[in-house]
Amino acid sequence: MIYADPPWKFSAGPNKNPSRHYPTMPIRDIAALPVKELAHPEGCRLLMWVTLPILLLPFGPREVLKAWGFKYSTSRVWAKLYPREDGLFIYQGSVSRGPGYESTGDAELLVIAKRGRVQPIKGGKPRGLFYGQRREHSRKPDHIRDEICTLFDGPRCELFARSSAPGFENFGNQTTKFDEVAA
Repeated sequence: MIYADPPWKFSAGPNKNPSRHYPTMPIRDIAALPVKELAHPEGCRLLMWVTLPILLLPFGPREVLKAWGFKYSTSRVWAKLYPREDGLFIYQGSVSRGPGYESTGDAELLVIAKRGRVQPIKGGKPRGLFYGQRREHSRKPDHIRDEICTLFDGPRCELFARSSAPGFENFGNQTTKFDEVAA
């Protein structure tokens, strides 16, 4: 199982550019990483975060999946809630409004891809739409890692990790950035 949040580099203007928050990588450099060699040779699932502005770029996430040896299966959608929301009751005003481009940036995709014969999902399938509080820039909901551990046996690794997590081998240049925040 590979869980990844690549530091996508894309033209976003000076105020909305992710490089203001962390070092980014050109998509071709992300595609060139040796993830194909990291994946289990008999079968592996990849869960990869993708921001909506880069989804259909001519050389974008689809080419990264191909270069890494994976085939797209489906996606889940994270509806980002304002930090004040606990998710108990969700109203139109509960959903966070990011700056976005042609629409507000209030959702992100978790792409699911496979290669080879993958292990079955334990228990029920996770929901395609899930809610979670928006936190620091690029910080993903912690419950996704918990779900991965519940649904899939290891080994598991997280690429471009920004916090350590039990059950995952972490790789990246900010692997403990949010550890103190989570404590």
